[in-house]
Amino acid sequence: ALSFLITPPTSYAGEGGGGGGGNCVFVGGISSDWAVAGNWSCAYVPTSVTPVVIPSAKSVESSAIGAISGPLEIQGGGSLTVSGGTFEIDGSFTNVGEFTWTGGAAVDVFGPFTNAGSAALNGGTVTLLGYNPISNTGTISGSGTGTILEAYGISNSMTGTINHTGGWQIRVRESGFMNMGTYNSTADASIFRFTGSGSVIPTAVIYPNLEFGGSISPPDYSHFVAYGDITLLSGLELSGNSSSFALSGNWTTEAATVISNNHTTVEFIGSATSTLTADPGGAAFYDIKVNKAAVDKGVMLLSDAMATHALVMTKGIFDYNGYTLFLPESCTFVGGSTPSWGMPANWSCAGAARLPNGIDTVTIPNGKSPVLSSLVTRVGPLAIESGATLEVQAGGSLSV
Repeated sequence: ALSFLITPPTSYAGEGGGGGGGNCVFVGGISSDWAVAGNWSCAYVPTSVTPVVIPSAKSVESSAIGAISGPLEIQGGGSLTVSGGTFEIDGSFTNVGEFTWTGGAAVDVFGPFTNAGSAALNGGTVTLLGYNPISNTGTISGSGTGTILEAYGISNSMTGTINHTGGWQIRVRESGFMNMGTYNSTADASIFRFTGSGSVIPTAVIYPNLEFGGSISPPDYSHFVAYGDITLLSGLELSGNSSSFALSGNWTTEAATVISNNHTTVEFIGSATSTLTADPGGAAFYDIKVNKAAVDKGVMLLSDAMATHALVMTKGIFDYNGYTLFLPESCTFVGGSTPSWGMPANWSCAGAARLPNGIDTVTIPNGKSPVLSSLVTRVGPLAIESGATLEVQAGGSLSV
């Protein structure tokens, strides 16, 4: 009696430059379906340890890949369309052909993503985990407010194009966005988010909407422009370095945001009315400028705000909307029946009896001795004249 043991091949000599040496190459003998074993040179659906090659002239489709693939290469003239499920690439992802993601839970890439072809993202989240970047010499585009591309950083070369229109989001972490190519945007719901202390943030482009989080230190005198909104996310530490921002939409400073050097200028431009939501407890602007396209448009406050230098009105209106815009004033401690710092009647701020705020110039004149206790406060420049004293007791705190 004869017996036979048949095992699937573990390598393939390649098709159309498809490669071999352990690669699982899509040959498409049955259909274009990823999940059919007979479509692969290895005679099984690729697994987490299988390098995958989609060669020229081969088109692969999947409604739910489900299984994890190893390093993935789409060669020039090849294409992969994924329309659902979760797709994990355990290694590098190289696309010289066409990659289309039409929806699903997520694409997780555990290696760098090199795109020299066309990548179209139309739903779900595509994430490069860890310190893995995106290198683009081809075209990346997307659509839909639920579409997110997130990476450690993006390098867009001179031949690369990123079409940031259609409402999708780009999020970069520590490495930021190195742009030497073409970045297209327009006034829509798309968002570019920067987080991480080392983020490179190009200034020679116009963003659709901007978000900043983490710890950001732009180069000195950086100027950022957005068609729409700019948002400083909760907990942001922004070292302004005399940075300036121009926007046609709304400005939002979320809670616990710190602008460290108070030399950040925001300018409201465009043809529509903008809103300004600030966090005067943690962040102040240097200048707030209104320069709208029409005199009947302007800025409306949605919270108290603070500017350490000036409100500059070039064209348009400024609607306080029942809130207060704090501008720098001179405050002098005049004293009273008690030496308490925390008593408004003991102060004269431009003639008004109020406590000094974080931008006021404070003077304690000769013969005055205020006591700061059980109060945490912040002021601008502080002058203690000869013959005056300031006592900060336990429970009190003063930042200058």
